[in-house]
Amino acid sequence: MHVASPMHRLCAVIACVACVSTARADDWALAPVRTWGSVAYDFRTERVEDQPDRIQQLFTTTLNMSSYLYEPWFAVTSGGIGMTFSDLDETRTGGRDRFLTGNARLNLFPRSRFPFEAHFDATDSRIGATEESLSDYRSREFGLVQRYRPLDSNVQFTASHDRRSQDGVRSGHYEQQLTQLEFSDSIGKHNLSVSGSLSDSRRVDTDENLRYDTLVARHSYAPSSRLSVDTVANWADTAAQVAAIDNANRFLQVNTLAFWRAATRPMTVSASARLFDFESSRGEGLLASSRQVAANVGATYLYGPTWRFNAGGNFARTQTSAGDATAGAATLGASWQGAPITHGRIDYDRYASADLSANYGDDPRLSSAGREPVDPFVAAVQAGHAVSWTRSGASSSRFVVSLGQSATWQSGTSANAFSAAGPEATHTAALTWSDGDGTGSTYVRFSFGDTRSLGGRTSRELQLMNLQATRLVSIDANASWSGSLTVQSSRQRNTFEALVPSSRGFRTMLSADLTYQRDRLFGVRQLRYSSLLRVSEQRELQLYPDPRDRESHSWENRLDWRAGKLSTRVAVRAARVDQQMRYLATFKVTREIGN
Repeated sequence: MHVASPMHRLCAVIACVACVSTARADDWALAPVRTWGSVAYDFRTERVEDQPDRIQQLFTTTLNMSSYLYEPWFAVTSGGIGMTFSDLDETRTGGRDRFLTGNARLNLFPRSRFPFEAHFDATDSRIGATEESLSDYRSREFGLVQRYRPLDSNVQFTASHDRRSQDGVRSGHYEQQLTQLEFSDSIGKHNLSVSGSLSDSRRVDTDENLRYDTLVARHSYAPSSRLSVDTVANWADTAAQVAAIDNANRFLQVNTLAFWRAATRPMTVSASARLFDFESSRGEGLLASSRQVAANVGATYLYGPTWRFNAGGNFARTQTSAGDATAGAATLGASWQGAPITHGRIDYDRYASADLSANYGDDPRLSSAGREPVDPFVAAVQAGHAVSWTRSGASSSRFVVSLGQSATWQSGTSANAFSAAGPEATHTAALTWSDGDGTGSTYVRFSFGDTRSLGGRTSRELQLMNLQATRLVSIDANASWSGSLTVQSSRQRNTFEALVPSSRGFRTMLSADLTYQRDRLFGVRQLRYSSLLRVSEQRELQLYPDPRDRESHSWENRLDWRAGKLSTRVAVRAARVDQQMRYLATFKVTREIGN
């Protein structure tokens, strides 16, 4: 049996806590000790295609205690320890193991302005695992937390340090240290908070390491309900050494947002400013750098219930390793939303908007993608209308048919890299049916959208179909089932090949699940059966598709029974992962001890 030194310290801490908390002295009261725990047996068998079978048995005994020292306001203690015996048979090449898990916590002055906490946790993934038993790992964590709040102010300080280690047969040995500092204060209309962290992770067996340092500062100023100013600053510095190659990144960003609302007029004004700085290097060489200063201001005025007028402007100065660029724009716009028209079961809506922008400079993203520079003046007009027909049944059923049509015209290319110059038309249609009664509910919706250019320098076509269906049925007082289905299919063709590649056919995503639950199975109290079937297929919809990491199909059946402090679980699971079928069967019985 091999027990790490932290486990010896854990046992000693628990023993000392139990002894001290129950000791009687002139200045120490007899503190009650609450104890509880459990005894559990786990049996698992797993079969994976083209891999040896895996059978594992676990016997686990846990004991937990909680108490206090002197008085509850002085110190509160808690801890637990678990002993597990493991028997692994992997086609006659397995072994036996026994290991300790546990935790210990000490809270000094928990109700004061300066509480202190120390904790230690030792865990093992084999305990309580229900699915992937192949990813066994063990972790140990030790942490300290100190908080402080002065008596005569709103200042709060928090400092913490955590040290964690993790061992796994396949993942290797990792060590991580994390130090965090937090500060917050509130003075009048001002609120300020600052937090920083220093993180260092290392994989011992490969000598790979990652350092990640961050600093975040937030300030808000709200002199009245009509004016607010918020500023957030983020700084991050990372350094990684992987495969004897050093990579470093530095990031700085400052954002300020101001919002003002007029007291007597339906008018709002917002403004923002942004500072961005980024550098990436490998070894002694600079890979990429980017710096930007940007500002934006906008105003909105409501005229009556149907009209909205807006004006704004923005400016940005960007410096990258590929070159420098300056861009700016001023915009004027108006929109109109007609009052809804209702005639019997038919509802009709319509809207229109117009925008005019004056652009200056060029966006380097467009030049690198082979796009034409932005036009000095761009005008855009949009109009649309929608009609819906609703029919309600005698019960709670409801059927809705919706049709929509909109048209957009733009005179040139704006600063938006995905905007199309020329006219575009969009048509939408949707069918929705819902029904609900005392035994269940149903919801089905199918929608289709088609957007295509009608000419101009740039063009695009987009078709999107979506089907959603859910059903919940209560069979009786003890049984129910539910299911859901989502199918989404899209096709896109455009002239933005450098930014968004066109699809030659429809890209489809399908996901479905079916769940059945029954209590009091065979008339036995506290006996529950549940079954969950899931299907998930995504073809070419992911940005970085990796089918090996996707679980496409799974079916899990579980039987749970509880009698007083005795609980039993039987589960059988089949899943298709990494283009392989995996079968897992588990049996677990647990007997609770104490309160």
